[in-house]
Amino acid sequence: MSDNGSVTTKTRKTRSNGLRVNTSKTTSHSDKRRLPSNLVDLTPAERRLLHDPDWIDEDESDLLLAMRRERTEADSAIPFEQVLEEFGYKLDDFLPARRKARTPLSES
Repeated sequence: MSDNGSVTTKTRKTRSNGLRVNTSKTTSHSDKRRLPSNLVDLTPAERRLLHDPDWIDEDESDLLLAMRRERTEADSAIPFEQVLEEFGYKLDDFLPARRKARTPLSES
């Protein structure tokens, strides 16, 4: 503080750490995580799911891969209820709403 009660600040000059920043408008940070859709063999249904039909971003690629995997492994999938039964459980044991619905109402 100065003598008259006002706040004074000092200015500091900062030096560059030598990093160069890409200022090109053609390449942005978001483009690094996108893939041109013409590089991938997409079905028409998959192409309709894309926000931009020319590009596939990371989230969209995860969705497409999951859909393809589900199609190829659908025959070998085991229902969750069957897995629970093999271990001696029932699905109702894990769902409070179902557990509550199957208990009889007590008469008062």
